[in-house]
This record gives sequence, structure tokens and C-alpha cells, in this order.
Amino acid sequence: MIHNAACRRAAAPTDELIAAIRGMVGSRKRNVGVSRLETLTDILVHGQDIAIPLGRHLPTRTDAAAAAASGAGRSGRGGGLPASGSSPPTRSGWPAKVATSKVGSKPSCCC
Repeated sequence: MIHNAACRRAAAPTDELIAAIRGMVGSRKRNVGVSRLETLTDILVHGQDIAIPLGRHLPTRTDAAAAAASGAGRSGRGGGLPASGSSPPTRSGWPAKVATSKVGSKPSCCC
């Protein structure tokens, strides 16, 4: 179900995806079953997931990073470890698919 929804969303035009993400700025809505700490961790980690391959610097507040780190691994969802069977990291530390993707292109993940 989540996979199919993700594939439908990924098929949307890039401008539509950007508008949807920008429309979420300031939202306090969380996904069902996800704690505030997990949401904070996702924001910090995935913000860096985007910024680093683009060569951008994204400052992280020390207090936010400390709060996220204090709860790391307590959710029972792997604590940030790579999924089994995931691509091994390159010398830069990024999985091969991420390290070689083109800026501005949609990932050709699963759909």
C-alpha cells in the first residue's frame, strides 16, 4: 500500500512535487504512529540527505541534534542502520545510486 502510494506520488510532475513540499512548511502534522522525536530525527537526517549530495551546507541546531541522538535506536526500527541488501557506500559515504544520480532528476527507485 505504501509502495503503491509512493509510486503514484513519484509519477507527479516535478513542479507539483515541489509545490506540495513547500505547502508543508510550518505544518505540525505527523504521520500516524510516529513520535515527535522520530519526526525531528527524520527532518534532521533527511535534510542532510538532500543537502550533502547537492554540495549545500545545512546547519543543524545542537539542541535538536542532541535530542534526536538521545532517542536514536529506541524506536526498534533499526536506529538508522542501512536496510539489508542496500547498496554499499561509495568512498564519499553515499550509496552508489545516490552518489551517481543527476541533480534535479527524480530517482528511478521502484516504480
